[in-house]
Amino acid sequence: MMTCLRLEGGRRMSNTRLIEAATRGETLTVQFLLDQGEDVDARDEEGQTALMVASFKGEAAVVRELLRHGANPLIKNREDYSALLFAVVNNHMESVEAILEACPQALDEKEREGWTSLMWSAVMGHAAIAETLLNHGADPNGKSQDGTTALILASSKGHADVVSLLLDHGADPCLENNKGQTAFSVAEVCGCDIVRLLKKAMK
Repeated sequence: MMTCLRLEGGRRMSNTRLIEAATRGETLTVQFLLDQGEDVDARDEEGQTALMVASFKGEAAVVRELLRHGANPLIKNREDYSALLFAVVNNHMESVEAILEACPQALDEKEREGWTSLMWSAVMGHAAIAETLLNHGADPNGKSQDGTTALILASSKGHADVVSLLLDHGADPCLENNKGQTAFSVAEVCGCDIVRLLKKAMK
């Protein structure tokens, strides 16, 4: 299970002018290159696009410019991560909102372990991002390949604010992962506040 996301390849990631400009947050350069016919979805050797790089770095103006020129948020890199996942993990709200507005179906995309954007926001403790995803229709009871849910993840990390938010949006505290663990069972290790929230929801 991965606990963080990164852009693959480090400094080797940029082999197109567009990706280099997006990396530096140069919105006007990005606009110029796109107007000159640069491929908006050009990839580097690791499969990253300019949209992924801009989302990772929180360059919201660049993200919006790329989307305006038709950048595809559903493209994934070699590690199976999308631009939305990069924005979510790094807590870049403006980029998240821009991507969801341009491509609502990006919400349901999963990486190779079956984690959704909501699951990543839950495990990272990004409550505002999680609320935005839920308000856009994210499934609070979706499961990954190992059966984990956003609620189980938030409970296991002690993120009481995210737990409360998920419960308010209909997350089921009784759902089990493939090991038979529930949000309640993992929360018992983390603290009484979350246990109280889950007990109240189970009544």
